[in-house]
Amino acid sequence: NANLNNGSCIPFVYGCTDETAFNYESNANTDDGSCIPFIYGCIDDTALNYDSDANKQVSNEIALGLAF
Repeated sequence: NANLNNGSCIPFVYGCTDETAFNYESNANTDDGSCIPFIYGCIDDTALNYDSDANKQVSNEIALGLAF
């Protein structure tokens, strides 16, 4: 049982700890359940193929299914 603070205490830093998530927080050491997956699509709201659910831009060729 510790009875003296020797400076070894590590504070909780809450955030998304999933490196593959859209909102990954590299400073977080405790996952708070806030991770948001990448949703690929067109994020330009003036475009014909705009996807309001998307949070990661893809090229128009991929978004329209025209990739070769």
